[in-house]
Amino acid sequence: MPDYTSIRNHCRNFQHLTSTVIDDFLIYYAAQQDRLDRNAEKELNRYRHISKKMPEKWKNMSITQFIGHRVFRQGGLIKKYINHSGLSHLTDKEMAFLELQKDHPWRFSFAWITSNPEPDFFEMYDPFTYEYYLIYSPSMTKIRQTHNPTLWFNQCGYHLFYEPEVRVNMVMIETAKDILKQEIMVNKYEKLFSTNDSDKDSKEMEKINSMFAELIPYINDGKKPNLDELAAKYGVDPETVREFYEQVRSKLSGMKK
Repeated sequence: MPDYTSIRNHCRNFQHLTSTVIDDFLIYYAAQQDRLDRNAEKELNRYRHISKKMPEKWKNMSITQFIGHRVFRQGGLIKKYINHSGLSHLTDKEMAFLELQKDHPWRFSFAWITSNPEPDFFEMYDPFTYEYYLIYSPSMTKIRQTHNPTLWFNQCGYHLFYEPEVRVNMVMIETAKDILKQEIMVNKYEKLFSTNDSDKDSKEMEKINSMFAELIPYINDGKKPNLDELAAKYGVDPETVREFYEQVRSKLSGMKK
């Protein structure tokens, strides 16, 4: 059985070093040395039509993550910084911590929780690398109190299978369309087996867009309209209206917490 007390103490010590060395110093140092904050802003500006809708703290967090990834990824800038005179004020313990990060590049992975053996400890399973691992995270405990994520992002790369496991619905297609500013083709062979009726499709999309335009202000104001009346008014499938309302309301509610 794991010694959870020892692991917890080690993680808290590690967390303190992460806070003092990385969050309070190295992120700003990297931004100054290589203008990584400007690079991050430039990347975000490609999706300004989406990022401007997000809370300000979301933007700042994204820039911090961008800089951290550039510094600690495989072949990252930490190899250059480790011998900089700008790090001479760090203690031997703090430098040893950075050496450890240099030798173990940061990666990402998607995973889900298989068990919660101790408070703030989670056994995780990565469905893409088939790995099980233990993680200590008080933040995950707090997130689970208000959200129910199905996958967690940590440590290892996201390897997509050739065949998708889940098909996207209309709401997510429209979301991707807004983000990427381009039409989304879910199945490139679909047009080979369907009748070309662009006028009808255009009218249907016009109905849906008009319905969305009327529904969004209700969601932003925290109000719920009569969804059946709204569906009837625009001639849209009631289930589509309800699904869109619930998904968008849920996402906006999660961002406000």
